[in-house]
Amino acid sequence: MGSYEGFKTWPLSQALTVDELKSHPWPNPDWWDFSPLPGIMKRMDEHEEYHIRFRIGSVFEIGWQLRGYRNL
Repeated sequence: MGSYEGFKTWPLSQALTVDELKSHPWPNPDWWDFSPLPGIMKRMDEHEEYHIRFRIGSVFEIGWQLRGYRNL
């Protein structure tokens, strides 16, 4: 049917300075192991061509999720 996402808090809603943004615990790509993906994609494409996408959204939506819509 569909899905809905809602947020209870926004982690950067109170940030006012660049230093506060810098001190936020930003994700590090090294936390995830993406090395299996090429093999997985190759096996999937043997049957049918697939499009794999991790995150649906735009730079604006991600900003809203971090700051809250009213704080942009």
